[in-house]
Amino acid sequence: MAETIGTRNSRVPNRLDFFPRCCSTTYRIEDRTGKGIISKKLHNRISMNLRPSAQGPKSPSGPVDTSRTGDAAPKAPPPVNSFLPLVQGLSFRECLIQLFGHEFRTGNIDPLAEGAIDQVTEFAPSVTLIEQTFRQLGEQIRSKIQTKMIVCAPVASPDLVYDCAVLGSEGCILQSSSPLEDLRRAMKVVLEGGMSYPPSMTRAMLEELAANREHRTHIAAKECPLTSRELQVVKLLAENPNLANKQLAPRLDISINTVKNHLHAAMEKTGQPDRRALIEYAKECGWIGSC
Repeated sequence: MAETIGTRNSRVPNRLDFFPRCCSTTYRIEDRTGKGIISKKLHNRISMNLRPSAQGPKSPSGPVDTSRTGDAAPKAPPPVNSFLPLVQGLSFRECLIQLFGHEFRTGNIDPLAEGAIDQVTEFAPSVTLIEQTFRQLGEQIRSKIQTKMIVCAPVASPDLVYDCAVLGSEGCILQSSSPLEDLRRAMKVVLEGGMSYPPSMTRAMLEELAANREHRTHIAAKECPLTSRELQVVKLLAENPNLANKQLAPRLDISINTVKNHLHAAMEKTGQPDRRALIEYAKECGWIGSC
């Protein structure tokens, strides 16, 4: 019988639930009183906190690896890219963070909160999802950090085309389609250096470009209805928009009433309500150069 340690009152479990079954055939347990007395070999095995391999117990003379404390798989490296949803509604932001949190380092910033610009600048996201209503916020973010921007909007429209152009966004998703699937696809494309827009958005862009070209062609085709003197007054006013009539008159060597008459005639001929609109219209038509 092997040498034993402990006393008769030692409370050692009869069953080694904390050991693999393969150990029970290698080490024996003596049971004299029913309370269990553990053999010295097994006691040493437990005190060294060693765990036999799945292939069975190793020879006592062989090398034993004591560096492993468990069979847990190595942790995955932290995400490289970051994602920031600048959308209204805490629950919506948390939903997006939960969906993409395993792929991206995410942030939860309220776009309506005070100091949101500073928080976004500090977070410096790789990709920013921003609602169309926060276009001005997006412009401020663009002026401070470099980030791939995806605009989120209800439907495609000429206003959305304009907002995306002003922001210089790399992509757009529409809430009327499958926003989550489209967002995942758009994020992948923009991170690879591409641009992602839905087909309806592309169609709206082309329609807007065509309408804008027709408008400019129609304006350019108009002949200038102004006399040379009226055009001279308008051009001088465009160069000095803050000058009053009494300041324009001596520069043109005409009276103040004549300046008023020329401007009034020019606005009637072009259908413009005021001097500022008259200047912009004359520039669009190409009658005067941009100042």
